[in-house]
Amino acid sequence: MKLTGCGATPRQPIAACRDGGFTAPGTQFVESRLSAKQERRGEQRRRIIFRISPALFLVNLLTLLTGCAGPPQHPLRLPPPLPAREVIRRLNQRTAELVHLRLVGTMKLAYVDRLGNRRNYQAHGVLLVDQRAALAGRGWPYMLLVGTYLGQNVFEMGMNRRIYWLINHDRKEAYVGAANPSHRPPSNVMPLRPRQVLAMLAITRLPHSTRRYTMMTSFPASSEYHLFVVRTPRAGRSWIERELIVDRYTDQVVRVALFNRNGRAVAAAVLSRYRPVAARGKKPGRFSPVVPLRIVIGCPAARSKLVLTIARASLTLRAKPKFLFASPSFAGLRVINMDNPANWPNR
Repeated sequence: MKLTGCGATPRQPIAACRDGGFTAPGTQFVESRLSAKQERRGEQRRRIIFRISPALFLVNLLTLLTGCAGPPQHPLRLPPPLPAREVIRRLNQRTAELVHLRLVGTMKLAYVDRLGNRRNYQAHGVLLVDQRAALAGRGWPYMLLVGTYLGQNVFEMGMNRRIYWLINHDRKEAYVGAANPSHRPPSNVMPLRPRQVLAMLAITRLPHSTRRYTMMTSFPASSEYHLFVVRTPRAGRSWIERELIVDRYTDQVVRVALFNRNGRAVAAAVLSRYRPVAARGKKPGRFSPVVPLRIVIGCPAARSKLVLTIARASLTLRAKPKFLFASPSFAGLRVINMDNPANWPNR
């Protein structure tokens, strides 16, 4: 070991530097006596350094606090625009990883009833989704959304292979229709069906450009780009069925809008707080799929708003799908057949 800075060698202890002498490294320490005048000059020099050091410390501290220690940070450059096919591929890749999904949290529902009164409900919400049939090309996903308050179901919306349903236990009403209906009820009768709710969550597979659909993208000068799902029927004019706004940095859908044939917005959703999700008992990894933990869905025509705040998310349903998504019992409820327009209530 070799000591530098005070002239001490391995044979000379560090105590040899106690008198303040300084010699070149590797040379012997030579004790010298300073004159009284030189000692006074050294003392004055030490006093000056002691007085200046606090000022320098304060300047350095202010520099760090004000952020002037380095050059300003420039914003990230926008990623290059992607074709619609690549955008659909990335979103569908995330959908393929969400075969089963279970979201648990709180649900707030606000709407205006038929008498014009404002209604507000807050309940414990559970959302279950099974996409095995849809990913295999055999129909739509199964879904169940249940809101409970004090152990009692107050709201229920679901869909299986046969039917979809919407139950309002407060009003003792049930809206029931075929899973693939031939008639679409207007928004003032049933603002959103289960299939549309899944579309608003942006977790279902997007169609590719076919005879029935055309996919289009738009890249404004911002950090988001727009993906349009255009419906192209055999007869009649085409219209934009859905618009998805995707973050260009994260490939996450942040907003979704649904439109009717007349081009009027039916509903809009804001998705935020994306977090990775994994199966029950496992921790999410770096490449785990992500889901939004805050979902806000608004329906202007029905003057309703649904807010879902997710507390727990999992890729495990915890029960067999055939029991979870079975058609419920409508005993004691007023059943409204949504496949027959004559049965639609006037509101």
